[in-house]
Amino acid sequence: MTRPLALLALFVLTPALGVLASPTVFRFTEAGGPFPADVLGALPASDGVPGPVGSPATCAGCHAEIATEWQSSMHAQSFEDPVFRAELRETRNRATCAGCHAPLDAALILSSTAASVGIACAACHVREGMILGTHASGPTTPHRVRVVAELADSSFCGGCHDFDFPPMSTTATIPYSTEIPQQATFAEWRESHAASEGRTCITCHMPEVARAGGRFGRSHRMADLRTPAFVADALTVRSSMTRVGETWNVRVELAVRDAGHSVPTGDIFRVLRVRVTNGRASAERSLRRRFTESWNGHSWERRDSVDERVHAGEARVVELRVPYDDSDVHFDVSILRLDHAAAMRRQLPESTVVIPLARGVVSRPSGH
Repeated sequence: MTRPLALLALFVLTPALGVLASPTVFRFTEAGGPFPADVLGALPASDGVPGPVGSPATCAGCHAEIATEWQSSMHAQSFEDPVFRAELRETRNRATCAGCHAPLDAALILSSTAASVGIACAACHVREGMILGTHASGPTTPHRVRVVAELADSSFCGGCHDFDFPPMSTTATIPYSTEIPQQATFAEWRESHAASEGRTCITCHMPEVARAGGRFGRSHRMADLRTPAFVADALTVRSSMTRVGETWNVRVELAVRDAGHSVPTGDIFRVLRVRVTNGRASAERSLRRRFTESWNGHSWERRDSVDERVHAGEARVVELRVPYDDSDVHFDVSILRLDHAAAMRRQLPESTVVIPLARGVVSRPSGH
């Protein structure tokens, strides 16, 4: 990694003085991952927390509802996710990828138990032997809590979701430049209407939920690409068509609606596919980040040539043609976690990579 990213200085209240203490600094490390695993430390025995600090099994003893929510999240499955595993096999430096997808594995031993639990409780809630939270511990709390309000801030998420390409590559001979972002979701959020409206990553991805005993909290299920209603709200999709000779010219207009970032965001392999079909044929176009090879004065590297994704404040128009006939013309817009050819090479079924976003029948012009 060419430079520290997403420095998150988290100022906390000291239990005794109630004033700002020394900050705990989080950054994307040179080795890969949001923090060195040894920064977790261990809680003193007096805190009365049995078992490994921050392990899901330990935390579930008191936080059963949250643990259950987390278990179904992509955080819990981050290392076992089939798309990630398929891409991991294509990389030369597997430890760099594991640094984010299995951050609690200190030695980055990819078959370890820490890797199998993915991004567990301690990844966000333990630093330097202290449990972090947004609320102070009470008189009956079995452990002390360091209050870190920034846990609810988008910049905290940016520690993992905003970083440049590390000094690695796929099995291709030409690597990506380490001076361009591999993921820039936090930077995209800062330019979005969501940021200007005061909506954070937490607002959308961890909505408030009711829990037992009349309590409320933030869902740790993490709304994501596997949440159909959540995905459907990402974009506004409008379609129309006109007849041009013996073809239908179909126009699909895309604009960010509720998403607080570009669509798709995250992995560079993700594609927004727009497809139209009728009784005779189909046509489609893929919107994505595209890269070209360039000479930097010392070696060849890959850099962005064009970014076709749908960005905040910009409408993206796709025009496709199908042969004219009397049958209905359908459109569908999907996010592909990998493009079709790459998924086929990695033997991944379509259900693993295709995320439907919107579909419908294109309105006919009057007189047709």
